[in-house]
Amino acid sequence: MEAFTVDEEEQLIVRVPEEFRKGAKAKAPIRPPGLNGTLPAEPVTATGITQRAMSLTEIVRAGDSAASTKQWSAAASAYQQALEMQPASGRIRARYGNALFKQGDMDGAEVQLRQALSQGASVAHKYLGHMARERGDISGANTHYQDYLRSSPPDARAIRLLIESMTP
Repeated sequence: MEAFTVDEEEQLIVRVPEEFRKGAKAKAPIRPPGLNGTLPAEPVTATGITQRAMSLTEIVRAGDSAASTKQWSAAASAYQQALEMQPASGRIRARYGNALFKQGDMDGAEVQLRQALSQGASVAHKYLGHMARERGDISGANTHYQDYLRSSPPDARAIRLLIESMTP
């Protein structure tokens, strides 16, 4: 099976005017509408895409997206960048701590998660519970999960099932 029909293939061929084949010089470059010879407000990359500073929300979303596909290093980097912009955010810090935990950095994760708790992010209890469970500390995991449940989280049912699965 051919990739293109003859008609489609004809449309792909670039026709070079005869005057250019004989050495004529090109006219002034055509500028996109609106630029009128001025530079764009944002830097242009080699690919022609403009770069701009990402907002805090965009950075956190990038971290969430990376976390949803288990790209923990990228998630941790995004959350760390977000924390540089808003260091008092316990929720971002908790996400960062979870990403560190998923990467295997237990010590770094615990530091971040405990600080997130001090900043009022109860979700850090869930992540600390996961860490304790992975370490085999069922009692510690249960304590963190119970503390997390006191915040009436949307995933309370899943956490209750997790607690039940740990009980012999």
